[in-house]
Amino acid sequence: MTIREFLSKDKAAYLEMSNQFYHCGAAASPIPPENAERTFEQLIAKNPNLGGVILEENGVQAGYALYFTCWSCEFGGLVVFLDELYVSPDHRGKGFAGRLLRYLEDAFPDAAALRLEVCMTNRDAINLYERHGYTFLDYHQMRKVK
Repeated sequence: MTIREFLSKDKAAYLEMSNQFYHCGAAASPIPPENAERTFEQLIAKNPNLGGVILEENGVQAGYALYFTCWSCEFGGLVVFLDELYVSPDHRGKGFAGRLLRYLEDAFPDAAALRLEVCMTNRDAINLYERHGYTFLDYHQMRKVK
């Protein structure tokens, strides 16, 4: 089990996994396919506002994660925001998600907090995050899509 940065060769696998992520109940609603295409191009271009890794087992892409960082006055420092975490069904239960959470903590030792979003219907994910010390904030997110 390895965690590595995205490579150009990962495009097809990422696009398929992203599509699965947005149609499996992990996200509130599907996204236009061009959003995933643009995201991949930004990952490969090393956009400083975006990070991502491929989860791999024996050379096979088993999942991916996207994250970004920002400063938070509330938390008094750098916050790492886990934007997407997907593990393919045939690789679930092998510890990929937990390893990714520890990877982010190790990669950002000076971060004041790690944040993520989770759909309330995604009980397996909620249980995983709680086992790793995540707790709910008493917020609802709002958005204005442009």
